[in-house]
Amino acid sequence: NTLRNFLSTNLTELVINIGTMIVILVFIAQQSREILIITFVVLAVLMLIWFVTARPTSQALDAEYAHASEAQVVELDAIN
Repeated sequence: NTLRNFLSTNLTELVINIGTMIVILVFIAQQSREILIITFVVLAVLMLIWFVTARPTSQALDAEYAHASEAQVVELDAIN
C-alpha cells in the first residue's frame, strides 16, 4: 500500500517533471547555444541554493511541527 502510494504520487511526478525538463532543454538547445548555457548556469545556481537550504528548512519545519504539537497538548490539558 505504501509502495503503491509512493509510485502513484512521487515517482510519477518525478518522471513527468524530468521528462518535461528534458523536452524544454532540447527545445532551448535547438534555438540557441548561448541561451542553453545561461539556462544551465541558472539551474546550477538554483540547485546550489536548494542543496544549501534543504537541511535548515527541514529542521525549521520539524521544529515548527514539534512546537505545534506541544501547543496542542497544552490546549488539551487546559480544556480537561
